[in-house]
Amino acid sequence: MKSRNLFKLVAMSTLVLGSIVTGAVPSVAPTIVYAASTQHPSPNGVSTLGNGNASITIKPHNGQSLAGKRFEVYKLFNAENAKDGESINYTWNTTYKTALQTVVGKKLNKTASTVTEYEVIDYMQTMNSNPVEGAQADQTLEGRYSDYRYFVEELRNEMVKEGVEGETVYVTMTQIDGSVKIAGLDYGYYLTDEITDVQSTHAAASLILLQTANPNASVQIKSDFPSVEKKIAEDDNGTGWNDIADYEIGQTVPYRYTTNVPDMNGYHTYYFAFHDVMDEAEGIIRAAAKVVSPDGKITYQGQDIDLGKPFRRVHMDDLIKEKAGVDFWKPMTDEEAKKIAEDHDIHCESYWKVGHVINAFFEKYCEKTIVDPTFVYGHPVEISPLAKKTADDPRFTDRFEIYIMGEEYGNA
Repeated sequence: MKSRNLFKLVAMSTLVLGSIVTGAVPSVAPTIVYAASTQHPSPNGVSTLGNGNASITIKPHNGQSLAGKRFEVYKLFNAENAKDGESINYTWNTTYKTALQTVVGKKLNKTASTVTEYEVIDYMQTMNSNPVEGAQADQTLEGRYSDYRYFVEELRNEMVKEGVEGETVYVTMTQIDGSVKIAGLDYGYYLTDEITDVQSTHAAASLILLQTANPNASVQIKSDFPSVEKKIAEDDNGTGWNDIADYEIGQTVPYRYTTNVPDMNGYHTYYFAFHDVMDEAEGIIRAAAKVVSPDGKITYQGQDIDLGKPFRRVHMDDLIKEKAGVDFWKPMTDEEAKKIAEDHDIHCESYWKVGHVINAFFEKYCEKTIVDPTFVYGHPVEISPLAKKTADDPRFTDRFEIYIMGEEYGNA
């Protein structure tokens, strides 16, 4: 085991800020279980992962709630102070060794398997614009323009590619100041990554070193997204800009869009997708359910419904294949689709195209079978001409409907 001078406490990545924000009351989220290696809730705003003496406190951005968010915690290296207290010994966490070797190996033009732990450590040190010497020295947050940000992006993407998991913290409750504390950690070099349901994206990440001189680190995330609000001018009774308005056919209808774009300094892009609106819809229904049932389970018209578990999200074509055994993912002509419809006793209008047939199959075989809350997305473009086309398959759209007990409760 070798030793190196301590070089870094926290390296901030893509969407992380350095200011401190306080809140008035703790936030609470319903209990959810997600598929990952190990799940950890946060009662009273503290999630305990082990028996160590170190901790990481995650603080929200101004006006942001952490309740309901999920964070993946990866311990990349073990860290132990040397006897003299002026250096730290690092050893691999073998779970993430290959990912680290792969990313740094490309940077050093070396075969991944030959990269050592201290070549990884030294590589990260070369990117540090706030170097320090000694285990007792003060640590400074790495700037948001740092190359660390890009390094973290590559590293966590490689870990996703390799299928390695960390410890998942689900924020069921926050502390009074709105933060969440990840406690019980051993000394080491950690990567924290906020999990998002938007495919192939991450919201916020940080590299954090915990050791004797700094057993309790804190970071601040910034994962809020731009918002667009559409209003219509109501000319009756001086109402003004409103969500709804009455107009006669032929009248000019004035619309106004109000946008809120958070600070984007140092970031390439923000990406807002219809998945984010699903999160909002799910949150509204969960909150309403908790008023009458703490665990989210209710009985309606003699049917048990679980509003406490994660809502299912399924593409319309996948649901049709599941319920009717017909695969509409396969390319087909309008006439071929109509023939399949006729074989299933579905009447087709003369103007129908493949998308109309898909919708008819959904209404006949799927809609009334849905009991627990389910987001159905990927509507055919023929029945959603104004919706955004799906990037990787323009036959479908980025639109969803939410169904409970065979009835539609939302459309976006």
